[in-house]
Amino acid sequence: MNHPPNPSDELDSIPDSAFNNLPAMPDSAPEDLAQTPPQPQISVALSPDKMKAFLSISQEPPAPYVVTTDDIYAALEKTKVTFGIQQDKIEQIVSARMYPKQTIIAKGIPMRPGVNGHLDYLIKTNPNKRPKDMGYRVDHHDLNLVENVTAGQVLARKTPAQPGEDGTDVRGKTVRAPKVKEPRLPAGKGTTTSNKNPLELIAALDGFVRLDKKTFDKIIIEQIYNIYGNVDLSTGNLDIEGSVKVNRNVLEGFRVKATGNITILGAAEACYLEAGGSIEIRGGVIGGTRRAVIKADADVRTKFADHADIVSNGNIFIDDETLLCNLQAEEMIIIGSERAGNRGRLVGGETAAGHEIRAVTVGTDKGLRTRLRVGERPALAQRRRAMLVEIHTQRNQLQQQTQQVQSWTAKYAERTPLQQIRAEERARLTEQQRALYQRSRHLFQQLQAAGISVMPEDVTATLQAEIDVTRGKLTQVCATLKTLTEKQANFEQLTPEEQQMLPQLETAQQKLANKLAEMLETLDEQKKRWAKVPKKLLREMAVSRGSLDHLQNELKKLDREDTLDKKIQTVIIQLTTESHRTAQLLSEQEHELEQLNKLIAETQNQKPRIVISDTMYQGVEVHIYSNKRAFKRPRQAICLELHEDDEGREEVIVKNLADAIG
Repeated sequence: MNHPPNPSDELDSIPDSAFNNLPAMPDSAPEDLAQTPPQPQISVALSPDKMKAFLSISQEPPAPYVVTTDDIYAALEKTKVTFGIQQDKIEQIVSARMYPKQTIIAKGIPMRPGVNGHLDYLIKTNPNKRPKDMGYRVDHHDLNLVENVTAGQVLARKTPAQPGEDGTDVRGKTVRAPKVKEPRLPAGKGTTTSNKNPLELIAALDGFVRLDKKTFDKIIIEQIYNIYGNVDLSTGNLDIEGSVKVNRNVLEGFRVKATGNITILGAAEACYLEAGGSIEIRGGVIGGTRRAVIKADADVRTKFADHADIVSNGNIFIDDETLLCNLQAEEMIIIGSERAGNRGRLVGGETAAGHEIRAVTVGTDKGLRTRLRVGERPALAQRRRAMLVEIHTQRNQLQQQTQQVQSWTAKYAERTPLQQIRAEERARLTEQQRALYQRSRHLFQQLQAAGISVMPEDVTATLQAEIDVTRGKLTQVCATLKTLTEKQANFEQLTPEEQQMLPQLETAQQKLANKLAEMLETLDEQKKRWAKVPKKLLREMAVSRGSLDHLQNELKKLDREDTLDKKIQTVIIQLTTESHRTAQLLSEQEHELEQLNKLIAETQNQKPRIVISDTMYQGVEVHIYSNKRAFKRPRQAICLELHEDDEGREEVIVKNLADAIG
């Protein structure tokens, strides 16, 4: 048995001379062995924003050591970390003696920045002067420069600022959140804060809206829109809620519409002007061949008018002259003024006023036809003509509706006696139907006793339909499979799809063939079972079902007749309601026409007249009410009005102007 060598034996074998050269042993231990291990290094570092503190524990050289809670807190105190210290983590490090090279030991509360408030403009803040897109073309006259608003319309909405929250760093210092910006509603002239929502700015009046650059983009609403140049391609057409002032001219082809007044310091060419108030054109109207169109709900005043159609619900004042114009005013038309030297010429066209027409000269010595009409306010007369047409239409419609009600009522009266007959017929058929149901139930019970729960023809029809569908699918699959097989036999290359389809078609062919065979076998079995049932029972069942179908059809005919009666009643009710509505509308229109006639009569009672202070040339036609008179020779300083003689005949008389005014 072998034993391990003994170390003392080895030492004994070494000669003594080998120990002579060994250094002498020191009297004491080395200095480094006598010192205690170095203390662990515990350090705390801060992030640049001082929102995190990082703990590091290490020892050089490595040696077993123990760190206490006090050691860690002392390091934190040395770095002035007092807030957000993770105590649980410190206890875990100390108890587990798992000393990290670097770990987060404290966290501050970060500052949460707020959100600045902002304004949402619900109007155009930057008109782009782009022409209106007409699809196939562009209208350069419509630039959409002006945005109209109405009272109460929301112009801007404010979203309030959301203030932030202050934070605290690991040294306990407060980190302030930046101040947020709280915008103010850009309230300017003509605007106000909504009573329903104080965060909304609304329009206080009707007008056009714009941003005022002088007041740092406050929203203002004005009712006078100033155009400092021409109305041309630079401005486009204007459609203003309020008034318009044009400091120069309105060029040909442009349109100016305003709910207030229109003032033009220059001239109006062949344009379109429409105002809810008055229109003043200080430079005159030059319509030319395309003609100018001017409409106002109040007065129209201009220096002169050439080839223009002017309509006013008030008065028309023309300082100088008119040439080939159509003038229409509800009150007065006055041609000529002192500031124009009383030139006041009215040449050509048709002039119509409700009360009076005044001019210095009418017509020309060439006999140009000029028509003058007074005594009927044009708008009232036009409305009266339209109402007469409406009343005539409503009367015809009411007559038609009345005739239709009478026709349908007579038709319903003819069908009323048949309702009782149908009721008796329905009762008889219902009783027959009940008896046939009982008979059919008895026969069906006999069929069930024979093992048949469904009528043979029903099963046959269903099976035969399925057989036909399956046979058609099988034929289609066989044809496709045959085509692919022939291609293979002819050494033609099949596509990947065809190669994948070939086994699928073969499987489908087999399944369809099996299914068809099963259905044919089922059909044969059913026929064998039915062959055992007495033919008489099947015939009686078939006859019973046929009779029930016939009775059901007869009852459906009676139902259709009853439904038709109900529809006729509904039509009569609808037509009666419509006729009552038409009659009420007709009554309202007749009442309105009566009031209109009173207004026209009041106009006639004011004794309308035509006053010509200088000359009325030949070719002038005068209409006062429906009375017409044409003048074939010139007349000087005359007044034309309507006269009633003792016999009740009315005629236009001519008075000397001095006598008429006196």
